[in-house]
Amino acid sequence: MAAEKLKFTHAGRTFECWVDAQGEVAGGLSRLSSPMWVVAVDGVAHAPFDATPDDTTEDVRRKIVEWYDAEKGGGSA
Repeated sequence: MAAEKLKFTHAGRTFECWVDAQGEVAGGLSRLSSPMWVVAVDGVAHAPFDATPDDTTEDVRRKIVEWYDAEKGGGSA
């Protein structure tokens, strides 16, 4: 996997992202079948999304910003 961790700021929020290759989210409460990107916004974890072996830092950042902006536009950020 090209990128495995990422931290950046967007719209005044701090985003931390990491690949969960073990298949566990939320302290082992949920089992995943494949590696996922876990996203925390200002320290609060949100639903993960699929990780691919060729993910680059730019790809992941773009996906997260698009997701965040869509959620924010929907009033649920």
